[in-house]
Amino acid sequence: MAGKRSLWKRVRHRTEYLFYRFLMRAIPLLPHRWLSPLARAGAWIGPRLIFWEARKARANLDLVYGDRLTKADKESILRESFGTLALTALYFFWAKNLTKKSIQDYVEFPENVGRAAEEVEKAGRGAIALLGHYGNWELMGVAVGYLDCPPLNVIVRPLKNPLLDESVNQYRCRSGNRVIEREGSMMKAVRVLRRGELLGLVFDQNVDPSEGGTFAPFLGLPAATTKAAATLSLRTGAPIIPVACDPLENARYRLRVEPPVAFEPSGDFDQDVQRLTEECNRRIEAMIQRKPGAWLWMYKRWRIRPTVERGEYPVYSKPERRLRQKAAS
Repeated sequence: MAGKRSLWKRVRHRTEYLFYRFLMRAIPLLPHRWLSPLARAGAWIGPRLIFWEARKARANLDLVYGDRLTKADKESILRESFGTLALTALYFFWAKNLTKKSIQDYVEFPENVGRAAEEVEKAGRGAIALLGHYGNWELMGVAVGYLDCPPLNVIVRPLKNPLLDESVNQYRCRSGNRVIEREGSMMKAVRVLRRGELLGLVFDQNVDPSEGGTFAPFLGLPAATTKAAATLSLRTGAPIIPVACDPLENARYRLRVEPPVAFEPSGDFDQDVQRLTEECNRRIEAMIQRKPGAWLWMYKRWRIRPTVERGEYPVYSKPERRLRQKAAS
């Protein structure tokens, strides 16, 4: 039985890789003006075609908004979220057409982006770019790489399909960025910051407490959150700067660089890490509340919970690893 599963996985991975190669050749041939209509089509077709993802999104929307929004309002956010994901995916392949000269035709760079880069370079402590699954987070990385600023190093998780890992990371590095594998990333991240470079960290991902996470409030319910940003900032003095790629009309974006996360350490390191992590969550929350449809509502953000009983958590949630191990023993 295990052999059959292994064979099926190899076949599936190979099929995904071949489809990926096809899209990498086909999508860049499309005119840019086609991207927006295709994304709108994805917004309507996606919830019906990928219904299991829509089910997770609806569970998250019910959790966060409850009766404060009507079903129609939640469905509107759901469709917009699918459209956001569709455009992000299309740009992933179409970005082969982007150059340092042409990037500004598709991404606006406010004046404060340059000033922020100068301040980071002048301070010499590097900076942590606080990112979320919001807007076009992949294009944001490519765009920053084309700016005249310190190199951007992004901590990434390996993909489930190893055949795609190298190709996807090549995309992420096409404008001069670098990727850091999550395994053993902390020491590499410290070296990046001490060189005065930028460290990108997608913050709204689940990290079990046994793997360096903690539970911090997020949109009304504690979520398993990485402590990496807070730990690195407190250890190195590097500021944490929220960065987003806001969607505009006609498949264009605006890069947004917010003021650094304000924080005054108390001297109790563990307590400071917890408090700063919670403040980072609040900054990601503010992004989402500003434009809910730009966030990836299909993501299982509350997949890990701190209790055995499900309580208010979505049906897809499960207890943190230590609780599962304790129950098993």
